[in-house]
Amino acid sequence: MERQKYPWLLTLGFLFSIFLLNAQPGQNQRIYEAYITGDMEQWQEEMNRIERLEPETLPEMLELAEYYYGYTAWLIGNEQEKEAKSYIKKAESLLKKVMAHWQDNATAHALAGAFSGYRIGLSKFKALFLGPKSMKHINRSLELDPENIQGLIEKGNTLKYMPAMFGGNKGKAAEFYERAIWNMEESKQAKNNWLYLNQLVVLAQIKTEIGNTNEAGNTYQKILQAEPGFLWVRDELYPAFLKGED
Repeated sequence: MERQKYPWLLTLGFLFSIFLLNAQPGQNQRIYEAYITGDMEQWQEEMNRIERLEPETLPEMLELAEYYYGYTAWLIGNEQEKEAKSYIKKAESLLKKVMAHWQDNATAHALAGAFSGYRIGLSKFKALFLGPKSMKHINRSLELDPENIQGLIEKGNTLKYMPAMFGGNKGKAAEFYERAIWNMEESKQAKNNWLYLNQLVVLAQIKTEIGNTNEAGNTYQKILQAEPGFLWVRDELYPAFLKGED
């Protein structure tokens, strides 16, 4: 299976992850199956179905924003920038509605920071004015809820992708990822959750990058224990990791 089929090519600068609420796991089975098999047509179909329902509650709106995120990441990874921009606009419009009614929602702020980050990924020269905007939302998210899963992930991503001269630190980024993963596990949000698996992948990759190969290998094994049918890890990432260890 070609890697381009996967929407979570997290080597792009300032890519971000999304989760609903600490108490509202978005465990959509069709989205989960699309994630572990790399079937983006199924992902888009389910996302469009939810779109047509015109969600109005906070969990429903954030769920749709989560799926916009995953699909947009795939579009960016496949250099479909025009389409990616259209989904960023959809997500930002949706988040504008969310924050009009729930302006102090920690997850909504983290999402706002995430989609500003996407714009930076598409146009690096915008980093000067979008970077501070993104960080303002991410920091606000953690001010409102220091253990917010989404906020922790976004903070970790910032530390991972930011140049060291500006405060980037992959070791510290890993600590935020681990807190987010632990929170998902403790709040019973890990099962059939694409974001949980995705975050474990990010953790395994960053552990490899900083030279903690034993921990990276343990993380890949943990992923396959949780989901043996996760094709990207089973057929590509873990074999490549083991080959690098030879």
